[in-house]
Amino acid sequence: MHPLSTDSGVLLATRDLEIGYDKDPSRTWHFDTRLSLEALPRRLIAIVGPNGAGKSTLLRTIAGLQSPVSGQVSLLGQGIHQLAPSDLARLRSYSSTHLNRPQWMTGREWVALGRFPYTGWLGTLDANDDAAVDHALQAVNASYLSDRRLTACSDGEFQRLIVARCLCQETLLVFMDEPLAHLDPPHKAEMISRLREQAHSRSGSILISIHDIDLAFRHADEIWVLGSDGSFTQGMPESVLESPVLSKAFRTSQVTFNAQTLTFEANPDQLQPLVLIHAEADGHIPTIHLLTRLGFRPVPPTGPSAAGLPSLTIQTRANGSPEWILKAAGSTRQESLRSLEDLAGRLQEMRTNGSTY
Repeated sequence: MHPLSTDSGVLLATRDLEIGYDKDPSRTWHFDTRLSLEALPRRLIAIVGPNGAGKSTLLRTIAGLQSPVSGQVSLLGQGIHQLAPSDLARLRSYSSTHLNRPQWMTGREWVALGRFPYTGWLGTLDANDDAAVDHALQAVNASYLSDRRLTACSDGEFQRLIVARCLCQETLLVFMDEPLAHLDPPHKAEMISRLREQAHSRSGSILISIHDIDLAFRHADEIWVLGSDGSFTQGMPESVLESPVLSKAFRTSQVTFNAQTLTFEANPDQLQPLVLIHAEADGHIPTIHLLTRLGFRPVPPTGPSAAGLPSLTIQTRANGSPEWILKAAGSTRQESLRSLEDLAGRLQEMRTNGSTY
């Protein structure tokens, strides 16, 4: 048990928190209600929101790296700014993407810096420290970078080492600002899965700010949503998906967040409706993708919304290849298209000319 442990089970708590910078009132975030948050053990908590909503500022504030404008932050029941630096270093760790790479260091030497709360002023590693370094490298699948110079690592590889160094500190609370930065899509998915495993296997919790909304909702145990207008909501991913704060936070004049598919899509009012009839080629995924990519909104062939719209029927020819029948709105005029390239060209003409065919 950590020497500062509490019986309540709450690792982090804020009360009436307001974040920002006293010397720059324009950079103070006024939320609808002052933030009273809690972090419980064995949780991966994702902080999401648009640029400028205050994600990094919130993370730095609850990690004790900057003072709140008002309100309180406590770790294990004690005010964070009342803790001795040595206790704080063993209680919470923090990582950011804004770190320089020392040219002379190897990956292992860099990760070992996370052991500074335990090694004394000489920085000598013992067997426990070596084991912690090994475990942290393995946790992010970066053992192969142990002997590689930092300057020879790609941005994505260095990002793994940044995360490993933070985990190597072995704290109850881990704060990470954009730990998926610089990683390619499959390694982003792998990293957040590994972070969730780490959160569930330890007595503490991991809190991350993240721009990959789909990964946050697929892997995090809890979501905190910050809107640039001061709105805020928190809860399990499934409950947050139903909150109007989520869709409002990420909606622009052109784009909206689809809570069902966890993707960003063009706003419906920016899309041109077109009746889609699958016929024999039911669920033709390439066609649906092409339509949405070129600015069309497929609608079902039944119902009042289908009246007066052009239609596209997908059918299968005798040789098994698809054929697309594009029919004009309100008339019998139609044309047959036998390749996706031809269909794409015709659809682009329709969007450019603003016609209904």
